[in-house]
Order: sequence, then structure tokens, then C-alpha cells
Amino acid sequence: MSDALQLLREQHAEASALFMKLERISDATTCEHIFRSLDVKLRDHAFIEEELFYPAFQERGTRENAKGEIAEAEHEHAEVKSLLSEIEKLSPTDYTFKTKIGELRRAVEHHVREEERTILPQAQRLFSQSELDEMGLKMVKLMSIHSPVYQIGGTQVQTAARDTLHRIGDFISKIGS
Repeated sequence: MSDALQLLREQHAEASALFMKLERISDATTCEHIFRSLDVKLRDHAFIEEELFYPAFQERGTRENAKGEIAEAEHEHAEVKSLLSEIEKLSPTDYTFKTKIGELRRAVEHHVREEERTILPQAQRLFSQSELDEMGLKMVKLMSIHSPVYQIGGTQVQTAARDTLHRIGDFISKIGS
């Protein structure tokens, strides 16, 4: 299992790989599937950072600018989420789809550069390895239950059904008892 910092770096690399795929693919259906995957991964990533990593970093941080760095990172998340929402309403055949994907990529790359240059190295110094391991485990658990809803072509889609069957099983077990 990855510690929190390694998990975040792995997610950054995964997003970069999905962007590269999107640039090379011209088939609309494949583009839509790749974008949906990227969308979920970016939203999950922002969610775990905002819910677990950033609060822990701010609490532990001794430098006054830790709050400013987190505020900037959260502002960047808002920009990414806004672009995701815009792209979700587009068809991959829309002439602006690839342009918006390019804007999204630049926003994500900027965020990744800033985070990997400033926040992650500071976190490495602020937390012990066991704390980073524990935080990584909590992040993975939170991702497994996080279920973002987003718009594609005007239709709401529940994207993270990965936990639904488990919930249904638990519900049925409770009824049967």
C-alpha cells in the first residue's frame, strides 16, 4: 500500500496518462469513456485532498503560508471542477471538446507542479512515515465510498457505483435479521 504522498503522486501520474490518451484518441465513444474515467479520478482526488490531506497539512503546518498554499490549492480544485462541469455538458464530437480538455490539462498540470513543488515536500517533513501510511489508508477507504455525481449531456449519472452492491447487500442483511 502507498503512503498518502505516494498515493497523490500516483494519482497525478494517472491523470497525466489519461490526458495523453485523450489527445491521441479521435473516436468519440472512446474519448467519452476516457473522459468519464478522468472526471471521476480528478473529483475523487480533489475530494480526498480536501477532506483529509489538506486539513491535516494545515493543522500540522507551522509556517504561516501553509494556509495560503492550501487556499491556493483549493482555488485550483474549484477551477478544475468548473472545467469538468463544462466538459461534461459537451459531446466529444463538439469542436470545443478538445479545446476544453486542453484547458483542463493545463489547470491540472499547474496544480500538480505547485503541489509537488511545495506542499508534498513540506508534508514529508511534517509527518512521520507511519502517519503518512495511516493517512494513505484513510484516503483509500474514503475513495472507496466517495460517489460523485456529474452531468454528461444534461443527464445526471451516478459515477461511482462500485460501492452500491455492497450497500445493497448490507441493507438486505439488515432486513433479513
